[in-house]
Amino acid sequence: MVYFEVFPLRADAIKRERQIKKMKSRKFILQLIENWSKDWQ
Repeated sequence: MVYFEVFPLRADAIKRERQIKKMKSRKFILQLIENWSKDWQ
């Protein structure tokens, strides 16, 4: 499974990546995937 977001500035992308890496819970990651891809099961 690949998850990605697009940002206009590299600094914004790095900031978001760090936010995601801090939230290592499975529940958080599943929420990201489910909100991004409604068809994912």
